[in-house]
Amino acid sequence: MKLKLLKILLFPTIVTFLNGYNPKFANFILEMVHKYNFYNCDNTIIQKVFSAVDGEDIRVNVSKFDNIRNQISLTTTFGYPNDSVYIYSVIRKDNNKCYVDETAVITFNKSCIEVQNSDPQFKLKGRTADFFWTQNKIGVIKILKPLNTNQCLVIFEKDFASKQDH
Repeated sequence: MKLKLLKILLFPTIVTFLNGYNPKFANFILEMVHKYNFYNCDNTIIQKVFSAVDGEDIRVNVSKFDNIRNQISLTTTFGYPNDSVYIYSVIRKDNNKCYVDETAVITFNKSCIEVQNSDPQFKLKGRTADFFWTQNKIGVIKILKPLNTNQCLVIFEKDFASKQDH
């Protein structure tokens, strides 16, 4: 699943469902969002934010300010034991577009050097304390933090916009 999520994070404009996509989980996410009367970004939410959703279980927390009708936040965890994903997304509607700011967190059972060497499209931008900041050509940021010699916490950040559903 980590590979599937990486494809989504690296290519946010590709609208594709990958093997392992779980429509039951995707529909559950939409049901949660619709309970907060947030519509017209369904395609963005499912095809671009959660197209890799899969696993044994999913948990979603939706937060929305009552006085801000055009924005919603989703905290989501899904996956399998030792292969799980955390995603925090803020989705805004404005000018017939859906704007997404997304952070995904994955833990790899290999060193951060191995993680970085397996993904050369990300170039080192700097180091702060024990965090290594990298970025690819399309602007996705990948932050690596060694947890021990054989484990690496990886944080991906991206933002993008797409047309609203009609």
